[in-house]
Amino acid sequence: SISHVGETEAKRSFTREGLYKGCVYLPTGNELIVATRNGICRFDRKTWDVNEQFDIWNAGDNIGNAADITALTVSADGTTAAFGNRSGSIAICNLTRNRIVQRFDQTDIRVSEIDDIALSPDQRWSANGSRDHTIRVRSIEGWHEVYRIRTKGWGTNVEFSPDGRFLAYADSEGELAIVETGTWREVVRRKAKSNFSPDALRFSPDGLSIVSGHSDSIIRIWDVQTLSLKGELKGHMRTVLRLAIHPDGKTLASVSADATVRLWNLPTRTLLGTLDTFEQTPWDCRFSAAGNQLAVMTRLDDDATCHLWRVLEAE
Repeated sequence: SISHVGETEAKRSFTREGLYKGCVYLPTGNELIVATRNGICRFDRKTWDVNEQFDIWNAGDNIGNAADITALTVSADGTTAAFGNRSGSIAICNLTRNRIVQRFDQTDIRVSEIDDIALSPDQRWSANGSRDHTIRVRSIEGWHEVYRIRTKGWGTNVEFSPDGRFLAYADSEGELAIVETGTWREVVRRKAKSNFSPDALRFSPDGLSIVSGHSDSIIRIWDVQTLSLKGELKGHMRTVLRLAIHPDGKTLASVSADATVRLWNLPTRTLLGTLDTFEQTPWDCRFSAAGNQLAVMTRLDDDATCHLWRVLEAE
């Protein structure tokens, strides 16, 4: 298990044309994908060399700032990435060939910003939550819609279970639900005491629990089968923005609008430590696949920085 986070190993600054949304480690652990305003950069996490950079939406698309990437995820095997943008458009990218394999450009002005996007482990489906109060699931191969539900609030969170059997989704009004994939039958639904933050819903690696971040500064842990509340983590002073679970399933990293990143022991529900020395506001965090590094994205106005922290194991 983790004892604490050590010194910063490296950091990289970006301008307005650089970082917009956040970052994802590739499973190999050697690369970090950073979402730019309308595309991606693939960095070597040790040297910060740019291995690949390309745009998904460009000036020729005539959608201006609507091309800003607002959601990013990478498949478990690291071969596929999915993106959503401010206009409600979605793109699926083959990372092995660095090319777009599906792109759905939203032209309906009633459809708005994608808050979260997820890929099923077998890469059959792409799910997204949108500010038009919907959760949608599409088949990646044929790109036809297989499931849609209207939510009370913004569709802020979508997450597939590690085994792909379930899809969890949540909205900005505090509704949380579990849906069985394939049949798309709702299994259980629960109303939380506080709104869910966008892109702050995570399954534990064993698939038995769901961890969620909320606007009331509390992190909640739910049982997947019943959505009964298993525990709460209190310590942040403002909205919890992002969550990341260590590959061992025992440690949680949380980013908050209180400008801190906190590390928690999930089994004991205790605080391990706090990172609070950032010059910019923390926005996103991710553990590397090996669990030996934590990436924290920070930003201030149009400038952003990616910090890489060394994760220390308990002796």
